[in-house]
Amino acid sequence: MPFDFVGDFSGATDAINFVSDDGSSVGGPAWLIRFPVWLAGNENRRVTAQSEHTEEIFVGTTTKRGYVVFNSHAEVPKPPPVPLVGPDTVLSAAGQVTDTPTAAEFDQYAFTGSAVPPAVLCGLTDVLFAQSDDGPVRPLTVPPVVPELFDPHGPYAPDAMLMNQLCGQAPDVGSSVAVTFRLYSSSRADQSISTVLCQVYTYLLSTPIFVSDIDGTVTMSDTMGVIKPRLPGGLRSTHHHDAIGDTYTALAVSYQPLYLTARTVLMSPTTRVYLDAMQALDLPRGPVISMAAVRKDHMSYKAGVLGGIRRFLKEYGGPPMIAGFGNRDGDRMAYLLAGIRHRFTIDTASVIVDDEGGRWEGHAALCPDILRVVSQ
Repeated sequence: MPFDFVGDFSGATDAINFVSDDGSSVGGPAWLIRFPVWLAGNENRRVTAQSEHTEEIFVGTTTKRGYVVFNSHAEVPKPPPVPLVGPDTVLSAAGQVTDTPTAAEFDQYAFTGSAVPPAVLCGLTDVLFAQSDDGPVRPLTVPPVVPELFDPHGPYAPDAMLMNQLCGQAPDVGSSVAVTFRLYSSSRADQSISTVLCQVYTYLLSTPIFVSDIDGTVTMSDTMGVIKPRLPGGLRSTHHHDAIGDTYTALAVSYQPLYLTARTVLMSPTTRVYLDAMQALDLPRGPVISMAAVRKDHMSYKAGVLGGIRRFLKEYGGPPMIAGFGNRDGDRMAYLLAGIRHRFTIDTASVIVDDEGGRWEGHAALCPDILRVVSQ
């Protein structure tokens, strides 16, 4: 299984319960809950879940690496396979194999950036095309595979029935509910041996999502953003970029926030405490998706998470994710591969640039422009 690493820690990402306009749940993308390998080393150990809306219910079992496999999944037909792309063919914006994209298609999906040549990102597939000054348009990458770990039809994806049980009937859009997962002993069925806590957020399927990294993006640096909020007394600081709450709050009026971080699920509780503290600075609440295991390739992991969400939104008729904020080229590439049109990068001096050539001296300058920029 790609991205799966042995780890002796537990934790869970937050989850999204997508609801249609009539308030009915359609389920959610992959939800990674992990128990310590040394406890879940034997496969098929029983896992339960409980929230304020339901008593403790059986939800699934563990794999040998500690991940929770849900015991039921939504029965949704999978989309047709993407046609193979050869070196002399491209996919049009409509997903059809053609000789070259039309000028309108090229303009619609053109991206420029320091790390990516002029390119076309196909609207219905994950194929990136590049065009040299004197050559034809050719595929730059093959369609990235969404690993089983993030597959919205895979064993780690909750179905609508489970979401309804945990969140209740017709939950308020934007609300969240705390969920407790318990791992039970294989020798004593009534003995809980490990507990994991997380949140489920109810989001409207028809409202676009904007994505933000945390370390170096909300905080001012990757390292001190982890250390300073945990220092004692007067040394403690949220170490954040000024006015970031203003920008995200302006976006949250029309869009829904998602925090995607390279921190592991082991740090999920402290990450949530940090973001809760940032609410005093108007940072909107939203689900936190952390890495399920320790790995160096943050970009691939983030691209996998967002690829799974993108596939879920496409299949259920939801809009694409609208914007992504990061501080590294890996964030930009993950957002690019997920089809996120507006990609913003911030540096340690709080200078923000986007892939369309925009530049702002901090969030105080970006905030008045942000809705206009993402609506283009």
